[in-house]
Amino acid sequence: MLRPRVAVLCAVLAAAIPLCAESQGKQDTPPRVAVVDVSRVFAEYKKTKELNRQMDEKFSVRRDALAKKQQELLERQKVLRADPRSKEDPAYVADVQRWGYDKAVLEKEQRDFLEEVGEFNYTHTRQAVSYTHLTLPTKRIV
Repeated sequence: MLRPRVAVLCAVLAAAIPLCAESQGKQDTPPRVAVVDVSRVFAEYKKTKELNRQMDEKFSVRRDALAKKQQELLERQKVLRADPRSKEDPAYVADVQRWGYDKAVLEKEQRDFLEEVGEFNYTHTRQAVSYTHLTLPTKRIV
């Protein structure tokens, strides 16, 4: 994560050196400085937009299914808390244990999902930030 920032900083500094040398010849004009919003450049980069689209296509169905399961578990929890049965009733205890098991399974599925998304993001982001393909859009600041 640090390397792209260092590369952009080096590029900005390299571009500023000729400006400083030029301004020394002209003492009456102040030096000009450009500022680059790296997060905006990366967000508007066409490969980043493509990766976001790919991630949405690949993971949206599973993400929505996990969200639905989580909502169902929350509803079951509300029902169990409002259940008038005795806390010692074997059927109630079995329902609570089943809910706890289902919650643990969902948490594991969510961890696995986040790990898969992270791996996809890591491998594909490295390709998008390849220095040979990185081109920064430039706009004149007035």
